[in-house]
Parts: sequence; C-alpha cells; structure tokens
Amino acid sequence: MAQSKTQTDFQPETDAFRESLGIPFEQALDLNRWHKGADLSQLYPELRRMVAESVEQERRIREPIRKTIFPQLRAGSSPHLPSCAGVYRIEERHIKQAHCGLLFNGGTECCDGNVQSHSSLALSIYQIGMALVKYQGDSGTWVHQLYRRDILSRLDDPIEEMMQLLQKRQAKESDNAESPRDPLARLMRRTLMDWAERAILFRQGTALWRMGHGNPIAQTLLFPTTEVMVQDTVSLFQELVQHRRFVYVASEPKDQFLL
Repeated sequence: MAQSKTQTDFQPETDAFRESLGIPFEQALDLNRWHKGADLSQLYPELRRMVAESVEQERRIREPIRKTIFPQLRAGSSPHLPSCAGVYRIEERHIKQAHCGLLFNGGTECCDGNVQSHSSLALSIYQIGMALVKYQGDSGTWVHQLYRRDILSRLDDPIEEMMQLLQKRQAKESDNAESPRDPLARLMRRTLMDWAERAILFRQGTALWRMGHGNPIAQTLLFPTTEVMVQDTVSLFQELVQHRRFVYVASEPKDQFLL
C-alpha cells in the first residue's frame, strides 16, 4: 500500500513557492485574500506596483548585462560557440526586406499541427490536424482520425465485457507506471504529428522558404518505431536538407535559466 506523503515530503515545493512568489504557501490558502466576483479594479493597485518594481529592476540590470554578458556571446569568445554567435541589431530595412521579399509575396510557407483526443468507455478518438499557411492565406489543411477500441469482441454479459475493458486499461497503467497514462496518444503526438508536419511542409509545400516548429531533425523521429516509419523518416530528412531553404522556430525553453 502506498504511504501518504508527510509535510516533510512537500517541503521542497513549499519552499520553492515562497522563494519564487515571496509569500508562504499557507497565505495562498487564505480565502480572505482572494477577490470575490469580477471586480478587476481591486487588482489594479497591486498589479501596478508589481509591474513598476519589475520594470525598475530590469532597468537597473539591463545595461550591466549588455556591457558584460553580451561580449561573451560573440564568436571566438568560447570554443563552444558557433561561428555566427553574437548579439545582432535588427534595423528597419532588414524587417522591410523580409516582409516584401519573402513573407507578403508568398515566398514562405509554414506548417504546424495539433493532436486532440477524446476517450470514453467504448471508444477513444484521436484527431491529428495540420495547417499549411502563408501570408496570402491558407495553403491547405489536413485531418487524420484514428479510432481505438480496447475490446473488439462482444460478450453475452455486458457487465463482464465492461469489467474486462477496465481491467485491461488498469493492467496497461500498472505495466507503465512511469509512463504517461496514454502511451498511444504520446506516440501520435510526438512521432506521427512531428512526421506529418515535416512531410506536408516539404512534400505539399511549394514556397521557396519553408518554416516549421521545433527542431528540423526532430528527436522523436530518430527513435525506431516501425521499419516503414524509419525508412520514410530518413528519406524525409534528406528532402529537408536538400531543400536547404528552411527555418525552424523552437518553443520557449523549459529551462528557466535559459529563458
């Protein structure tokens, strides 16, 4: 039987709460400090004070950082930095050149996707959606739906049929205690969606420049799943590199230090 957590077990989380927000966790549990209703005017004085203090702190440290840290980011200051490393100033003419030469004239296409799932006792539905767009408008959308039924056979006793279904799902969670609750959804979100984003961008796109989300060589696609997926992924990466004109924009880093 799993043991319940003691107050000591939660101490690191509560200490982090106090350190990050400046108040003890118990204070957040005081309903007298909560605002009742939608009267946002009560929030403005505190919000104004916090923003002003943050801006002042940012102003105080901005110039020292620019003078001390920025030079350390230049190429040659460290053997670990690439040759193009550095902090660059973007001028208005550069922005205008990108707008008129690549974006507004349809010279760049971008592809991004999403996965949504709905699970019920009888059926789980997974829908993967992709959109290929450019500044001139929609270049196309693709949708793929997958359906999962944990039990395909019909039993004479519906109660027994339902119990078998629940026991099967419980067994899956017991076998994958350290994994997400739905490994199939994770597989489609991290592998099939990453593959589809790149396949549509480079096999359906027509623009000179292609823009994607994340890393061009997605790590999830390097893990072997099926022989067909591995073969097509290698071919897809070759098409990506041969096209040459592509840009991938990463999400915000999870590492708060880097952010």
